[in-house]
Amino acid sequence: MSNTVARAIVLLLVTTALGSAEIPPLDLWTDADIKPWSAGAMSPDRASIKSNTTRLMGRRSVELIAQPGDTPVKFSLNLGKAWDLSDADQLVLAWRVLEGQATGGRNPQVRVWSKNKIGKGFSSYSDLPISDKWQHIRLDLTSPNAVEKQHGAASRQGIERIDITLPATDRVIRILVDDLHFERSAAIVLKRARELGPLEEDIRPERYAKYLCGSHLKPAQRPALEALYAPQAPPPETPHHTWGKPLGKGPLRVLFVVNLAFQREVIELAQRFDMGYDFVPLLMVQRYKPDVLSDLARKEYDVIVTAALDPDAQMAPFIEWLNLQVAAGKGWIAINSGGNAGEIALPFSSIKGEKPVVDKWQVGHEHPIVTGAPIDILPPFQTRRYTPASNDAEVILRGASGDAKMIVKTHGDGRIVNLCSGFGNGAFSILPTPTGGEHVKHQFPYWEYEYSLLAKAMLWAAGRAPPISV
Repeated sequence: MSNTVARAIVLLLVTTALGSAEIPPLDLWTDADIKPWSAGAMSPDRASIKSNTTRLMGRRSVELIAQPGDTPVKFSLNLGKAWDLSDADQLVLAWRVLEGQATGGRNPQVRVWSKNKIGKGFSSYSDLPISDKWQHIRLDLTSPNAVEKQHGAASRQGIERIDITLPATDRVIRILVDDLHFERSAAIVLKRARELGPLEEDIRPERYAKYLCGSHLKPAQRPALEALYAPQAPPPETPHHTWGKPLGKGPLRVLFVVNLAFQREVIELAQRFDMGYDFVPLLMVQRYKPDVLSDLARKEYDVIVTAALDPDAQMAPFIEWLNLQVAAGKGWIAINSGGNAGEIALPFSSIKGEKPVVDKWQVGHEHPIVTGAPIDILPPFQTRRYTPASNDAEVILRGASGDAKMIVKTHGDGRIVNLCSGFGNGAFSILPTPTGGEHVKHQFPYWEYEYSLLAKAMLWAAGRAPPISV
């Protein structure tokens, strides 16, 4: 049997398995209406529910209101039927406090009920984090804190109700719930991706047109808008200097996760630098899509470039995959990002303030990335002000203000370059951004040196920097 035929059979088997269970649509119970929500049986007089236009996703969220009392208050979400969720292993929801104190004892608590073969079982998750800011929580349906003593944990093949319990309190509690849905974890997606084998074609935004054009559209409206994402012709070539073509060991394999509006910058870099690349719009990892993660898991990269990636629980599966890649020796160019990304502590920890700073850059420490780069002739750039965090990091570029601009570090077998190079919309760019006034002052193509600097950073992060310099 040929490899092609074998792979086709695996694809058919996996596709069949995926179709044997039904994952409910996103925002099915927090955006449409509040009819599926009700006060718990023991809390009819102290629990009320209404729709709220303050939301994280979609158009509305669900507001849960608990009146004061000596006992906890329960809210129930009836899922409408017993859902077969054997193809999903996580319950995800976002919530925030509007009023009162929503923690106490082991609450807030989420309990998932199902129709098991021997009766009704439940899986319970207690002492969950909640604050006055939106945050996603991910509950592992295979690993609850507690289960029903007689009938066991909720079976994923018959989930029909979700309870949310708030603590007893002497004040009113109001919380918002949004983006409640079920999904497949990275572990499931990555396992199935390995079964499918390598993905040969390049990844471009049009691959995900069905997501990019908006799920709110009616089916009849979608094809015309999806078609707009299909390229009409090869990208036009512009005047440029070639900095790294060809590379001695062949093209660098690169994944870009960047705002769609800045795709042209990646095309420009590809004109100058020897690389084969995939481009995934930032939105596709901000709003986790299992098939996107599956595509990435079927590819091999030397380095991953992200811009304005703000790691949070909503994109946890992608961050988990990214951690695995870096730990295994892949490079990560993290542009305008800071804080923690899973187990990776980025060299930039936090933003010093909201006001940008405009200053010229200078070499902070000799390093293969900056050796030979004409940093002193570049214009002043407008950037955020980040605070360096890690003691094992190395600041190789600073602004005249003293702020760190580029820091390098290692994680596992991989290398990380953390670059602070933009502000506002410019934070989504893969290049440092001068102000308009500074741009017109410089009568030479200074951006060529920016592309060169980025290419050198990518080579170093991928472990492909030349052993000598001239």
